Order: sequence, then structure tokens, then C-alpha cells
Amino acid sequence: MLDSCPSKEAGRTIIDHLLLCYCHGLLTKQQKMKLGNLLWSEGKLCLPHGWSQTLCLDFPSPEGVDVKKVLSNILTEKLCGRSDGELHIPNDKTDLQEAIKFVLADRDAFSPEQISRILFVMKSRMSSLSKHTSSGYDFGGINNSSMTLLYNSAKMLWLLTARKSSWNPTVEDKAAMETIMNICEHTGVNHHGLKSMWSHILSRPFSAKDNLGKCLRSTDMECIFQGYAMIALAVQYAKPPLLDTTELREGIAIMAQHIVWGVPKGLAYALQTARAVAEHQAELLKDVSEMILLGLEQLLPQTVITEDDTISSASEKGNIRREAAALASTLMKIHFIETQSEILDAWQTVMQDPNEFSEIRNASRT
Repeated sequence: MLDSCPSKEAGRTIIDHLLLCYCHGLLTKQQKMKLGNLLWSEGKLCLPHGWSQTLCLDFPSPEGVDVKKVLSNILTEKLCGRSDGELHIPNDKTDLQEAIKFVLADRDAFSPEQISRILFVMKSRMSSLSKHTSSGYDFGGINNSSMTLLYNSAKMLWLLTARKSSWNPTVEDKAAMETIMNICEHTGVNHHGLKSMWSHILSRPFSAKDNLGKCLRSTDMECIFQGYAMIALAVQYAKPPLLDTTELREGIAIMAQHIVWGVPKGLAYALQTARAVAEHQAELLKDVSEMILLGLEQLLPQTVITEDDTISSASEKGNIRREAAALASTLMKIHFIETQSEILDAWQTVMQDPNEFSEIRNASRT
């Protein structure tokens, strides 16, 4: 097909369509291997515009190509090439997400030299972003976008440094880390994972228990989201440990409290995190099992949408009900309770009710 293409542009369009077929599971194993080879030309990655560079990790490595080295060079240039102080929100968000995916796929994705370069550039980049968060006006939501980018930058830097084997930061690295920590404190960016690890490296005073409580009980939804996402990552990627065992158990205890108290703000995130823990390290839920089951029992009537609900409250209830149903389904699959649980059975009945929204009925498939 590609050999008969009248132009390179037409060839890229065909590859674009084949990638869509791959993402929907429509290619055979042999077709996937052939498509993987088409993504490379003379040792260079040639993905069509708009596709994530890390997509190449889904395919077998072509012969003679060091995919890790090529990808680390590409992503380092993308991360370090945007230090002009201007906001590039769509690209910045994509660059950070790609770096995070790469680091999670390969703990030694970046070399120590690349890490040093990224730290130096992110110091300037986060300093520029912090100026937008302190503005008295928020035209077009720039302040909120800046805070989200700062949190995602902190998340990327945490994973970049926490997953690296035997990483020994240089004096210059530590100076950049100090500056970044100060920026986070000044802007109110409380990413617990970054703060915990770097405080230890930099010999800064830090109480993990107190900070976890501030993070997961915050009034800032971005802070709550990032805190729960951190716990989910820590149970999924346990080697090397991203969080100390004591910290992880403390975070899970706060998560269980959130579920049993039923406070709507961030509750869907708490339920998602409980599901991640159940799927990857279910034994960590044993000490909080009663609270989680009690919370699920209370959510059965509390999340029923009535005619008195506004669009906002109905949406919030629907999201929480979907996540509660998904958690109940996961707990049943892993035989979380040795004896028959009436609470989990009740949620099973909910998911089989034809009058429920499709999101609730299909919660077990998400």
C-alpha cells in the first residue's frame, strides 16, 4: 500500500490510519510488527504529527536501533527547548505526559547528564510559571493552567529522580532542586512525593504524616487529585519504592477516612485510588477494610440522583456512584471479603439494574 503512494504526505496519512487501527485493537501481531518498522527511517523516529513519541514503546524495537537512547534525546530536547518563559500550555502538557510515560516504562530512561539538564531548565520554567499564579487577574484561566503545569512538572521531576537507579545529584543539581522546592512553597504547590523525597536529599525538615494530611484533605482539587494519583502510582510501581511504606499506609488510611466520611470533594479520586490499591497491593487494604465497606454502604443511597438535584450535583453524584461501583466490582473479583458481603452484593445488583445509567452498569469494565 505504502509503495504505491504518490507522495510522502499520503504515506504518512496511511500510517496515521494504521495507528488508529492499532489503538482500537484491529491489527494482528504480524501487522503490528510491520507497522512498528514503518515508524522508523534511518534510525530516526518518524511518527505522524499529533502522535505521542512514546507510542513507539508499544512496538518491538527495530534491528540496530537503540530506541531508549533516541527517545530520551527527543524528549530531553522537547523538555529543555521550552525555557523562554512564555506559556505553551498544549505542548507543555504533552511534553510532561510523554516524559512521565517514558520514565514509568523505563526507570533509567534518562541519563544523569540529561537529568541535570532537565533540572536546570525546569527551574527557570517553573519560575516563569509561578509569576502567572501570583497575578491578581485570571484572564482565560491562565492562573489555573499555570498551577496545573506546576503540579505536573513536580510529578514529572519526582518520578524522574525517584525511579533512577543509584542517582547521586551533583552540587548544581541540588541547587536547582532547592530553587524548585522554594518555588513550590511560594506558589502553594504541595506535591507530597516530590516534597518528601527531595526534603530527605536536601536535609530539609519535613513531617510526612502532617504533609500527607494537608495534601489529601486540601481544599484545592488539583492538590487532592495529585495526592491520590501519587498513591496510585506508588502501589502500581513498587520497585523501586516511590514512597516509604509508612507514608503509603498513612495515605491509604486517610483515603479510607475520606471514603467513610463521604465528603464529596475529591471522593471520586479516593475511590479510584482504593481500586488501584486493590488491584496491585490488596493486602494494604486489610487494616481499613471495615471503613471502606461502610463507606460503600453509605454511598448506595447517597449517590442516587433525584429530581431535586442540580446539573452540578447530579454530575458529582454520578461520578462518585460510578467509581464506587467500579471499586465494589474490583473487591468482588479479588475476593476481598472471605465471607459473602451484602454490601458488595448490593452494588452488584445496582450494576445489573437496567434503570441505572450506562456508566454505572459498565463500571466493572473500566
